[in-house]
Amino acid sequence: MRVLKNERLEKEVLLTLSKSDLERDVLTELLSQSHQVKKHGFRSGKIPPSLLFQERGQQAIDAVVHKAVSNAADEIIGDKPLGAPLGYQIENPFTGSSLNDLVDLDVKVHAVFAPEMGEIVWKDVHLDRCVPVPTEQEVDASMAERAGRVMTSVALDEKRPAAIGDTLVYTMTYTHKDGTVKEMEGSFRLGSNTLPEEFEKTLEGITEGYIVSEGIKVPGDFPDKSLAGKKVNFKINFREIRQTVPHQANEEFAKSQGFDTLAALREVVRKSLVDSGDVLSGMILRDSLKKKLGTVQAFDVPESWMQSALSVLKRDAERKALGSQSDDSTDESTDESAVASSKLTPVQESALAEKAVARVRANCVIQKVVRDQRFSVSDAELFAYAKAMAQSEGRPIDEVVGFLRRNKNVVERISNEIQERKALDWMSGQCTIEDKEVSFDGLKDLFAASEDSI
Repeated sequence: MRVLKNERLEKEVLLTLSKSDLERDVLTELLSQSHQVKKHGFRSGKIPPSLLFQERGQQAIDAVVHKAVSNAADEIIGDKPLGAPLGYQIENPFTGSSLNDLVDLDVKVHAVFAPEMGEIVWKDVHLDRCVPVPTEQEVDASMAERAGRVMTSVALDEKRPAAIGDTLVYTMTYTHKDGTVKEMEGSFRLGSNTLPEEFEKTLEGITEGYIVSEGIKVPGDFPDKSLAGKKVNFKINFREIRQTVPHQANEEFAKSQGFDTLAALREVVRKSLVDSGDVLSGMILRDSLKKKLGTVQAFDVPESWMQSALSVLKRDAERKALGSQSDDSTDESTDESAVASSKLTPVQESALAEKAVARVRANCVIQKVVRDQRFSVSDAELFAYAKAMAQSEGRPIDEVVGFLRRNKNVVERISNEIQERKALDWMSGQCTIEDKEVSFDGLKDLFAASEDSI
């Protein structure tokens, strides 16, 4: 074992497994698995090592390396607390096909130690919490947007033949199976396939008062369930052709949505804006706290963590600079000068380095709170996350759950996000908070600004 780097927060060791030890331990590992391997012509547990190696050689090598790193862990780590699981990488991966091809194997082991942090006096951390207070104009706009998603109809300014999209108002008569004549009034939008497609096509261009007698197979959602799925002779009088338009936010619309008055609908819309604002407010508060955590206490962080955070920040900054130049250019191709000008200046790199250190410090504080408060993630919380994923992506929940079961790394990332949110919510509850009223549009602007700065 040879130490490559030994700093206060990081240590790298080159662990060499000799060919002889590797052959012995891999053979032992293969023999321990021999009863799990089935091979035509051989009894269970009696397969020759050479054939076992062909079946499970790489898995056996991986197991031996993992065991060797675990055995050396105490000597590598010493009495320092780890800040992340011990990582390792085989420097010269095995490329042979038999036990005899094995060579000395070099494994680089990387240990990152937890930074030393002092206690944070949470009440000294001051945060602003946005309280959503929608303006009357915002409520009006939301009501208009909601009404605009629902279609209604109005009388034509001038009589004309029916066109796709028009609303046809009709009176329909038919003979019930008991011999009585039934009459039913209704309307539908031409082209919406409310009636059989072939029948609707014949209605384009008709005028008011057009009467049709037709044998139609009754759809399953027909009001008279006794006729559903059967072919029935209908006489339909198209009494009026109306223009289809979005609803206006008025009393008529409120009643069409099941409200007694427009004022009652207005209060529901206002509450919906407040509820949406509360969600944005919580996200803004957590983001604001996370930024403050990076500067509330100074402590050394592992260089590899800082460099990893810095590379992400630099890549995002360069992409943003390149994207803004592409937007300003009429040339669809990106030339070399644009790429060169997107590179960061030394001053910009220095600022990003400070931001990277702050980001790592914030993550260190968050992980310490997660450990100290023992925040865990339940199956119910993971399932709720999966349902939200399915809804946002328009996919069946079973498909999303199946994907998560096959991708444990995604589940781990989701679990970390849930734990982080719990930790930030806990911390914000300990801080000194001042409530500030903000309009709904103001909240959206603050949220967009926080998203851009992440």
